[in-house]
Amino acid sequence: MGALRSFLVTISAAGLIVGCTPSSDPNSGDDAGSGGTQADGGEGEGEGEGEGEGEGEGEGEGEGEGEGEGEGEGEGEGEGEGEGEGEIPGFCPEEINYVGQIVAGFIEMPEVPNGGVAAFEPYDPGYDAGLAAVIGMVPEMHEGITDLAEEPLQVTGATVIATNYFTDNFDVPPNQSRFWVADANGAIELFLDFNEEGATPDFQIRTGHTISFQVTELGRYFDRGQVSKATEFQLVETDQPVYINDSGGPFTEADIHSLVRVTGILRNQEPCGGENMCWDLMSAPDEETNLGIFRSRSEFAVTGGCATYVGPLGWFSGTPQYDAVNFTWHRLYD
Repeated sequence: MGALRSFLVTISAAGLIVGCTPSSDPNSGDDAGSGGTQADGGEGEGEGEGEGEGEGEGEGEGEGEGEGEGEGEGEGEGEGEGEGEGEIPGFCPEEINYVGQIVAGFIEMPEVPNGGVAAFEPYDPGYDAGLAAVIGMVPEMHEGITDLAEEPLQVTGATVIATNYFTDNFDVPPNQSRFWVADANGAIELFLDFNEEGATPDFQIRTGHTISFQVTELGRYFDRGQVSKATEFQLVETDQPVYINDSGGPFTEADIHSLVRVTGILRNQEPCGGENMCWDLMSAPDEETNLGIFRSRSEFAVTGGCATYVGPLGWFSGTPQYDAVNFTWHRLYD
């Protein structure tokens, strides 16, 4: 994993994540299943350089890969800092029930921006909101732009599958300017300019919403296509089914941005931009398969611990990445 990261010296956009206490942080807990598998702690990491995306909104979000400087020395797990060894037990439930933001069927009044009904069967092939045409127009080169202002692409009734976190500390909450939509033909991220008046929806964006809009600009950040400008946002329906791919992979670039659920043991910790740490996410319970890179700034994430991620699939240098931009996207087990 270190080889994947070391060629980029990067920095995340720093930001404020709220509710990070043992009682309120959804990243910690042991109530997502019964029974389970124990896993031993691994070795602490020493020095390292990370990767965080310089594309952050200034509202507390960084992405998986990008430019700038990463962190310097990492803290070892267990005894000492920088290069200690420690035994920190991890626990993976035998049955995983965690569904991240998709909680309308579990919680009567979900908090903004959560909602929707978890579904584990793919969308009906006939569900076409127009995203195939959008994805097909994404530029091929990193930081390329496709200007569609003269001939916008219409998206009708796409399902919101994930959002950035919500806070009222900003005029435009992060979930209004960064969210993901899908239909049966694929998924894509909307990464909108929150500083531009009228550039974001004027209604609350929640998972499980179906929305319509016109795409006027597309961009690419490394392997990830993005809708960078859109207009004419309309809310169609609320608390609709949201498909979660819980196959565990293997995933390909065709799956980027789709909503996935994976569970594994955290190994080989390294700093990776801003306050984030990265681990290899090894399949539970056998740890024989590396599922990709798990990335989080949660204080509850520890080497040897078990994590479930339910969020959009990222991609870094040919490897799946599970980047918990929104703390609700992962569950860390005591």
